[in-house]
Amino acid sequence: MLPTIFLGLFGIATADINAPLPYPISDLQIYEQAKIANGDFDVDEQLSANIATGSPEKLNARNKSPPPLCNQNIGNPWTPTDVLYINNGITYLRGKGSCGVNPRSCARISCSYQAAIFLCNDRNDFIAPSCAYLASYAQDIVNRCQFFSSFKKWQVAGQEFDTDNYNVVVRAAAC
Repeated sequence: MLPTIFLGLFGIATADINAPLPYPISDLQIYEQAKIANGDFDVDEQLSANIATGSPEKLNARNKSPPPLCNQNIGNPWTPTDVLYINNGITYLRGKGSCGVNPRSCARISCSYQAAIFLCNDRNDFIAPSCAYLASYAQDIVNRCQFFSSFKKWQVAGQEFDTDNYNVVVRAAAC
């Protein structure tokens, strides 16, 4: 068994699990450990509460600072890349949990066939936004910035900012 660490929220209950669990770990095993850590927690009750209060007025506003900056409109600081492979990266990110990046740095969160998506942190602390949410930034960039290049294919490069002082960059990069 490999040591497994899980720190996160199950509804409103916080679970801090630092115990050897089998790998791969299932949702049920995480739930069982959370139940041990928080005996009052009932996943079915929490799901029912979430469904009952899931009206649109209860949703938090997102912090995008649109519109995306398109490479061709800001002096071409990056090499454009193929939209096809960025779309693959967007799909990949939609299936992941959190994407983390250290303070004042960028992390490549997806890359294939020289088509990269970066998360850049302008803050002084570590951040780990939802990868699926970050994928929506890359999708915004594709939607607004793609162009048909002289190479006879759709390409894209650009950047979108968040009011929480991070941004997402789509561009060509060595993987």
